[in-house]
Amino acid sequence: MSWTKQELIDEARAAADATGSSRWNNTTIARLLDTVYRREWSRLLSANPVYRWGSRSVTTDSDGRFDIADLSIEGERFYRILQIQEGEDVIPPLQGSDQPYAGATSSTLASRAYYFIGDTVQVLPVSAGSNLTVYVNHIPDRVTDLDSAEAVIFPDDYEMILAYECAAFMLAKGSAETGAQVELRELAEEMRTELLSEVSRRVVGPTFVAFPDRSEEWAG
Repeated sequence: MSWTKQELIDEARAAADATGSSRWNNTTIARLLDTVYRREWSRLLSANPVYRWGSRSVTTDSDGRFDIADLSIEGERFYRILQIQEGEDVIPPLQGSDQPYAGATSSTLASRAYYFIGDTVQVLPVSAGSNLTVYVNHIPDRVTDLDSAEAVIFPDDYEMILAYECAAFMLAKGSAETGAQVELRELAEEMRTELLSEVSRRVVGPTFVAFPDRSEEWAG
């Protein structure tokens, strides 16, 4: 069972030897935890992209776009797109160098593709009203958005990573205790290495080298 928001704040305060100190209030510590939380979940989802994932149903507008905001729901903040499907067909992403910044609505692209532009996802060729299924991975709600007794979602037994990293941020203020800050980050890194190893490989057996592209990008 993951720690509550208040338990995590208390552990971070204790790790920084700041229990009872008026230097840090709960609001400030929670805001630091937001940054730590985002960074740690980014690392987790880079190590295992489907550790937290889900699907979203979206419809393109008249410009063939949908909002990135549509990929987040309560408790699941969008991180990255895993795949976009239109029916049974997979729509691949365009490479950065191939992204058109103007004239997208008159694109003569023969097959479907998508790319990010601003706060939207552009799907080409442009088609209004396309019903798409977008598979995404996602990050839990921010620590500051939780009530004190709500659980902070994180892999069990590794919550101290969050406490140590937050405490290191606290001690970095004014470079007052850089030695202790380094020690806390070393402890967090040791635990993080074990955690990422655990989540990145969840079955026994050898790991095989594979090509980064997909068969559908080459017409099967």
